[in-house]
Amino acid sequence: MFRLDEKAQKRAAMMLAPGGSEDTFARFVTLASAYSELQQSPAYLRNHPGIVRAMVASPHDKACITRFFGEMAALMLAED
Repeated sequence: MFRLDEKAQKRAAMMLAPGGSEDTFARFVTLASAYSELQQSPAYLRNHPGIVRAMVASPHDKACITRFFGEMAALMLAED
């Protein structure tokens, strides 16, 4: 049986972004997929200071995130 003791509460709190209820892993996936999309954008967009903030703040659907996971899987399975 699981018991939410003090140690488990501290671990659970580390999984949330500071000051919010957002899952840290979900935030990582969102940021990583935005970064991946940005790298595929034209240079003038990559160098614009507001584009990164806008891409991170915009909602990312399953297609964006699935593409990122596909890239990760390809990198992990690639031969040296």
